[in-house]
Amino acid sequence: MKRCNFNKLMELCKDYHEAYTALYMLKSSDETKINQVYEGLKNKLLDTKVVTPAQMCKSISNAAIFNNKYIISYFILFKKIFDELISDRTEILSYKESKLNSVYYKFIDAIQREKEINQDPQDILCIEKENPIFKAIMDDDLRAFIAFSEFEGFREDQKYVSDFFPDSITEIGGIQAGTKKEYSLLELCCYYGSVDCFKFLRTRFNSIITKDCLQFSFLSGNPDIMSQCIKSHVEYYNCMPYAIISHNIDFISFLINEKHQTINLRYCIEFNNILAFLVHLDQFNAINECFPASIHFNIKGLRGYLLSHGADPNATTIDKLTALHLSILEKNTRRVQFLIANGANVNVLDSKFRTPLHCAAENNCLEIAKILLSHGAKIRVNDKNYQTPLHYAARGNAKEIVELLLSHDAFVNDLDKNGMAPIHIAALYNSKETLEFLLSHGASTQNIMIKRTTLLMIAAMGNSKETAEFLISHGADVNSNDGRGTPLHYAVINNSVETAKVLIEHGAIFDSKVYSITIPLHIAALMGKKEFAELFFSPVANTFTFDYYKKRTLLHIAAIKGKKRLLNCFYHMGQISTNLILLKVLPFILQQ
Repeated sequence: MKRCNFNKLMELCKDYHEAYTALYMLKSSDETKINQVYEGLKNKLLDTKVVTPAQMCKSISNAAIFNNKYIISYFILFKKIFDELISDRTEILSYKESKLNSVYYKFIDAIQREKEINQDPQDILCIEKENPIFKAIMDDDLRAFIAFSEFEGFREDQKYVSDFFPDSITEIGGIQAGTKKEYSLLELCCYYGSVDCFKFLRTRFNSIITKDCLQFSFLSGNPDIMSQCIKSHVEYYNCMPYAIISHNIDFISFLINEKHQTINLRYCIEFNNILAFLVHLDQFNAINECFPASIHFNIKGLRGYLLSHGADPNATTIDKLTALHLSILEKNTRRVQFLIANGANVNVLDSKFRTPLHCAAENNCLEIAKILLSHGAKIRVNDKNYQTPLHYAARGNAKEIVELLLSHDAFVNDLDKNGMAPIHIAALYNSKETLEFLLSHGASTQNIMIKRTTLLMIAAMGNSKETAEFLISHGADVNSNDGRGTPLHYAVINNSVETAKVLIEHGAIFDSKVYSITIPLHIAALMGKKEFAELFFSPVANTFTFDYYKKRTLLHIAAIKGKKRLLNCFYHMGQISTNLILLKVLPFILQQ
């Protein structure tokens, strides 16, 4: 394996590096500077098709949430791409890639509100409107900050939450989804590099320097703040991601050389830092580790250079994904052909035992599936759940790929570990067209482990409304019972409101019981599902129907489960009165 030449690689990646470094290090609200950044992104990355407009919008939102002092500048960039480069607006509005952050959705909301109700985007994107103290810290306005600290009720240990600030960074990559992280005033000073406010909090209130302070100091790069944070923490846990996001190679080098930190390639990919990627490659000559990761940068010549220096075309990421898997996930047909021509194995397995053909089927890549099959891809190969590529195609309603696989002798009734054939997967995921096709090609509806569970029940589990309508129109029994419930029971348990409506419209019985115990409305009451309570009210579904096993009515269930919404629903729909609650429900609660 030959050692790569760092300078040659930098020359290959020069445009990518310059354009993205300018984006992440943007420190201006000046229109001329913003336009310069935009032209760099457009000329070096977008016009050359290195990245798509949707991918660029994600990158802009990533840069913005870690540099929100200039959020309006980032919004201008985002909107220019949206207005000038997007022909089909749904490409941005329906972009579903994982790890999109809250600022991305703020930008989309601002664009839509400006168009629909002529609302100024700054009304939505003005951070200081959430709390005026943000403005004082952002501008490092010590006089204003001291004034805030003298207000009655001011607490130096107060925590702040905002959609404009990032969630935690995890070791496994990306921005952590879920509950927004709270930040202290001192942490916000470190985020913005506001050294005067930082020193005031440390001097006046002895505010504690936290791990987040240290991490943010590598993001903002203020030397005084960074020095104080470094002195306070022996551990440098998770600082490297913030250095990578900052695109400051000096910080990255410091952590490598002085603190023996390593570069996680996932952050290089997520935050478009090709220089950090190349530093890691050069430091460890990690050609095989870097080869599959290089796919994400889509830089012309980079893959060929690594292969010419001995990279294994079947090298894998930590998830056992090869460059071929990743190229299929990006639907890049030309790259798939390039990799196969250079020795990529078309039957290689990832950590979930998925082959490239599984990925092609899942992502509805018909041409890629044809290429894989023409190069010997196996048809009847199982992932860790014993699902074949045909199962994957059925899940995504990829009818043409289903046809292709069956024409290559895929077995239409292969079962996964749950006893589900492709047709059952199609029913569960509302793949109506695929389900019709499978039925016409001999798919059996009875080869499931739970013999009496019907396709209609499975459609109800997945809220597959259109599939349910098709099955009913072809004679499916809406009141069939597998011993555990009817289709309506399954709809209620899985919160499939739309499918429940279809079942009721076609004669589903309200008071059908499982082992003479529970009717669907009792299940709705137990689970607190107000929407089903509203749906089921009729002369045959009333609040005094008993659960015969425990002798409880709907009122009893709603009351004992503390389902206030349901009791309100019963009351407003005329099912119960205040007197009835006092006479029948309250005594029952008191007995429990």
